[in-house]
Amino acid sequence: MVKNILQRKTKFLIILIVLLLSVNSFAQNNILNVKDFGAKGDGKSMDTEAIQSAIDKCFTMGGGEVFLPTGKYLVGCIVLKSNINLNISSGAVLLGSTNKDDYQIIVPNYQSRTNNLYVNRSILYAENVDNVSVTGEGIIDGQGTDKAFSITRPQINRPFLARFTNCSELVIKDITMLESANWTCHLLGCKGVIIDHLKIKNTVRANRDGLDIDCCENVEVSNCQINSMDDALVLKTTGPGIMRNINITKCRVSSHASGIKFGTETSGDFENITISNCEISNIPVYSGLAIMTVDGGIMKNISINNIVMDNVNIPFMIRLGNRARPYKAGIPTPESGSIENISINNVVVTNAGQTSHITGLLKKKIKNISFKNINVQYQNKYERKPLAYNKVPLNETMYPSGQLYGNNLPASAFYFRDIDGLSIDSLIINIPKADTRVTAVFDRVDSLQCSNSQSKTLSPTPFFYLRNSNNCYFDNCSNYGHSEYLAITEEKSCKDVFIQPEESNLHQKSIQIVPALSNKTYDDISGFSNYEFPENEVIKGVECVKIQDPVSFQLKSKPESLSKILFLCYSEKPNNTVSITVNGKKHILKVSGESWGWNSIRTMEISESAKMDIVINKADESSPVWISKVVLQVVQKTD
Repeated sequence: MVKNILQRKTKFLIILIVLLLSVNSFAQNNILNVKDFGAKGDGKSMDTEAIQSAIDKCFTMGGGEVFLPTGKYLVGCIVLKSNINLNISSGAVLLGSTNKDDYQIIVPNYQSRTNNLYVNRSILYAENVDNVSVTGEGIIDGQGTDKAFSITRPQINRPFLARFTNCSELVIKDITMLESANWTCHLLGCKGVIIDHLKIKNTVRANRDGLDIDCCENVEVSNCQINSMDDALVLKTTGPGIMRNINITKCRVSSHASGIKFGTETSGDFENITISNCEISNIPVYSGLAIMTVDGGIMKNISINNIVMDNVNIPFMIRLGNRARPYKAGIPTPESGSIENISINNVVVTNAGQTSHITGLLKKKIKNISFKNINVQYQNKYERKPLAYNKVPLNETMYPSGQLYGNNLPASAFYFRDIDGLSIDSLIINIPKADTRVTAVFDRVDSLQCSNSQSKTLSPTPFFYLRNSNNCYFDNCSNYGHSEYLAITEEKSCKDVFIQPEESNLHQKSIQIVPALSNKTYDDISGFSNYEFPENEVIKGVECVKIQDPVSFQLKSKPESLSKILFLCYSEKPNNTVSITVNGKKHILKVSGESWGWNSIRTMEISESAKMDIVINKADESSPVWISKVVLQVVQKTD
């Protein structure tokens, strides 16, 4: 992995040199001052036409630099073109209009869930262009704090600050972006990108992300400062494109949502991503580092190194979920994705709040996760009643926020579930205030190795609690909480659990065996309305109906809303399919097999009636499918 990282960094350096040289070469040929094209720069006159005229003229001349001298330039939408360097000089402000009608409506050809849902207006826009840059030490101000943007829905009425779609050889350098009315800087389907010394600051919530890198390849982000009320730095795939070869380094982020986040939209895959030497601070609600795939995307080969976090509520969240939201109408619900080969090394966390959680699916586990040299210090006193070890909900179809399980997980520091291949080396946990929970819980974790780790607590509680887990090895682990035992295991639920040495230097016994708790195979999910099929068969203790002939029924609907419909299904084989017609619209539901579980479809059109007519047909003859329950939930467009 070290060799691959060095190769990627060398490649990124070559790309940076080529891009900077190309920007300098065409910038030296032609320099056009926007004031020569009639721009006023007084913050009151609309300068959109003048600046656009300068860009268009520069493009016809073969490229060059469009220069904004000191002043405030009030604009709607500015469209960049190939071989253009937009130089916003120190003292210059590109000021976004607060009238949405001043913005040109643009819907790109690139397939993405964002199109006509999140955005069709932007202050700065580029599509299908090459060799383009935005540089200088000036400011782009979206005026997102204005009362014109105080209404959060529909989101599409608020412009993005900057959006680059299907661009190559893109450089953003030394620019400050302030108060976007929507996402601040969105890169969609771009290749060969350098972002250096970018500053972003937003002080209003409501979907005002900082930097969103979406379906991009070969991207270098460095020396950036992002302070955003919503997610600060986000990697996502809002369409089927891949996210590959991304390097983020020497950045500082803070947020009232998540600091650095993979997801939530994950229609495409992620691979070969490196994050290093970053600072994450002041995350009061959600996660400092969040890695999640819930819409079918595959995540693999992710390396995170040398991270400092302070005042972060939830340090780590890794989630393999099954929200299964398609990126556009008329396509099948995606199959569950996967997460594998994640390496997190050399992280120091101070003033942490809630438990970190790393959870896969009941039917599909996260594979090969490693934590090495992790030091976490907690600040809060825990006085609540935690969930029982067997009562932590699966929440597999839900939006995967850091608060997915609330603040009552049965572990004080780490909760691990549904993982195959977990390595922990040199984990140090310090809990200076009272907390009666064990430090770490492992549920349905196989091939676990934990070495050289310490838990420092005031409470006489064990370090580890294990259930339904196999092939677990602990070496040189200590608990300074005056507990009689280092670990607890449930009777007959675990196999091959070894602790070396059997008695620690604190004279703790290795394992306390307690009675096994019952296991739940699925959640009881509530919604706006639900339907239970009349008893037909009983499969694995669940009353259900076998889908052979078409099954028809109605659900109570909420007019003028979008809906998520959940089906509790069982299949003898994986990756089975069922055809479901909702109010005349056909959907293909993919059913993972071999155990009961919830699968979902999304209605992409607004419902207008108080009833929802549903017909279920078997989509093929490969193997039977049984359905037990159906639940309808009302969702927001951006859920």
